[in-house]
Amino acid sequence: MALGVRHHGHPGPGAGRALPGDDQRAQARRAPGARARGESPALAAGQRARLSTLFSTPAVVLAYIGGGLQLFIAGSLFAWLPSYLNRAYGMAPDRAGGVAAIFILILGAGMVGCGMITDRLSRTKPMHKWNTAIAFALTSLVLLGVGFAVAPGGLQMALLAAGCFFAAGTTGPTGAMVARLTHESIRATAFGIYTFFNNLLGLAAGPLITGALADRFGLETAMRYVPLVAVAAAVFLYLGRRAYPSSLQRLAAAGVGGTAKGEA
Repeated sequence: MALGVRHHGHPGPGAGRALPGDDQRAQARRAPGARARGESPALAAGQRARLSTLFSTPAVVLAYIGGGLQLFIAGSLFAWLPSYLNRAYGMAPDRAGGVAAIFILILGAGMVGCGMITDRLSRTKPMHKWNTAIAFALTSLVLLGVGFAVAPGGLQMALLAAGCFFAAGTTGPTGAMVARLTHESIRATAFGIYTFFNNLLGLAAGPLITGALADRFGLETAMRYVPLVAVAAAVFLYLGRRAYPSSLQRLAAAGVGGTAKGEA
């Protein structure tokens, strides 16, 4: 009696059930055909993508850099806004710290709000994630640039509050792009690298460079230069947007990403 088959040719309980390794063997049989067509077979279930794919497309690298540069502004605000309020408005240190904390809360609320805006606008057009990130960066440039240029007073406070709302608004869209451009098996590592760039180019570099400028030109003048970093962030994000379709195609050909259809 053959294994898995009863008498009179009736199938046994194991018949028709996929055995361990069947998927791998089926993929191995499909692989030569895929290579003959110039494609790469998709990663098997449970297989880990190579770490080199974290930097394998221009779009993901540009997302790392653009997102990190925009957080230069947030880092500078975290570190120097209390001192700015103390010097520009003559606030006592404790009151300056309290008012600065309100601005930082607005910044955090803006991260959530801008993420919600991005999700809504990119529901059917994933490319809009890049568009919203660029728009948030440029909006923070205008609002904070004008805010730090005008004289201290109610108008300045309103402009700074509005600018803070958008100052870190790129974190949601750029994080979503990093997730889309990396394989799920190494996505935690991808977000670690994304956070590293946020700290290296933004949260660490911002306070350091702004402090150096303050030593040379004064804090009020230094804070006027801080929003200009959004120009560089917007440029890198725009380049990432340009590279996004070809990066998706490269990932799909390497078997790392899904289809690029409908992503434009």
